[in-house]
Amino acid sequence: QLQQCDGKLRDSIINFGENLPEHELDKATEHTAKAELVVMLGSSMRVSPACDIPELCYARKQSPGKFVLVNLQKTGYDYHAEASGGFRVGSKIDDFFRLVMQELKLEVDAFTDDKMIASITEEMKQIKIDPNFRLYNIVKNKDVDANTK
Repeated sequence: QLQQCDGKLRDSIINFGENLPEHELDKATEHTAKAELVVMLGSSMRVSPACDIPELCYARKQSPGKFVLVNLQKTGYDYHAEASGGFRVGSKIDDFFRLVMQELKLEVDAFTDDKMIASITEEMKQIKIDPNFRLYNIVKNKDVDANTK
């Protein structure tokens, strides 16, 4: 049976076949091309163009930077991390950063969802409802006006 929770579904993932946001991609390539160090976190390094971005740092001819790759599984880029003077870390990202923060003698505030809920609430206020949008309820076999929910 179909359950109605009235929750909001949010997807922030770039799926295979989808383009990366152009502005963010431009910024990433611009900054990486100037970076002395690139730290790639939790990536299989299989999706282009994202997997090509670190190369702008470690493979440039003048003053190449270092490449650090943090991922549980091995990748086809592990060699490049070591060859650049960087390294590969086989670790969960939280565990890795816990050690980094300890070494830097920095504390991380405990996560609370209060700020996230407030942010989502504000975003929801900006949603415009299309009065002509209709859903088809497959359980009851009838049209449902989405704006009455």
